[in-house]
Amino acid sequence: MNRKELVPQYVLEGSVRKAGERLRISAQLVETATGNHIWAERYDRDLTDVFDVHDEITTRIVAALEPAIMAFETHAALAKAPNSMQAWDHLLRGLWHISHYHKDSNLEARRELERAVELDRHYARAIAWLASTYVYQVMFNWTDDKEGALRTAHELAVRARSLDEQDPLGHTVVAAESFWSRRFAQGRRAIERAIELDPNSFAGHYILGGLLNYLGESEASVDASETALQLSPNDPVAWHCLGSLAHANYNLRRYERAVEVADRALAIRHGYLFARIVKTAALAQLGRLDAAGQVLGEIRERNPDFSSAVFDYYPFEIEAQRTHLVEGIRRAGVTD
Repeated sequence: MNRKELVPQYVLEGSVRKAGERLRISAQLVETATGNHIWAERYDRDLTDVFDVHDEITTRIVAALEPAIMAFETHAALAKAPNSMQAWDHLLRGLWHISHYHKDSNLEARRELERAVELDRHYARAIAWLASTYVYQVMFNWTDDKEGALRTAHELAVRARSLDEQDPLGHTVVAAESFWSRRFAQGRRAIERAIELDPNSFAGHYILGGLLNYLGESEASVDASETALQLSPNDPVAWHCLGSLAHANYNLRRYERAVEVADRALAIRHGYLFARIVKTAALAQLGRLDAAGQVLGEIRERNPDFSSAVFDYYPFEIEAQRTHLVEGIRRAGVTD
């Protein structure tokens, strides 16, 4: 009988050192062909319950590996000549453009993902990411035709999910599109299924957090967003998760915490409008009107026509949440 030797592309190595009641756990991911280390992390923990430590570190490593591998392979795909690229390469190039979270790069991502789907029309992940480019157009206000973008996103996301029901990505994108389309019950079912398929998914917990917040379950939203950030603190979209977390804290009247979290989001992405809006409103609610006015000035520098009308496309299910946010920015000096 012929046997085919399986050669892994990556190997996870690690070590454990103990000093008194402290553990130091080191892990590194190695590409087998070159011996290059493409990811490494160190974890220092108190040795209280070895099983709890084992479970925590396992969860953190599993959550970190996928983005590390994707980043490594994306750089390899970017270096390839166009005539040698396969659908996978176009997917990776599309993800690289998506990671910039800019209107023009989103369109570049779409072109790469459309090429991936042309090469493999059953490529569920490429179709799901293609759907996400239309969701991002709505999420970041990059289009005036939001209904059309969401309609296309829905068609693509449902198609991706039907092609591979075991891939959490399809369910995740269905949830994101449903959220912005204000179909909250459908979105909740989809994201809960995504998390069931991959409990360590940053995207799953992050989107669940946003959805729960707009449903009025802001305490549960905080838990979901914090779980996402614990799983992948350096995720490329951590800044947006922090914005959702800041908003949930604002809804819970935890204004100091909302300011703190908004600042963390802005430290990652300086031009993040929604984080500045939440920070402005929270500072005003705290009575720190000078500071609120300063942040409002920063908003107006980038968005001269800024007004409360910006919230018209946000998927508020509970009008009191919108009113609460508008109240905050009006206290800061927004007059419309």
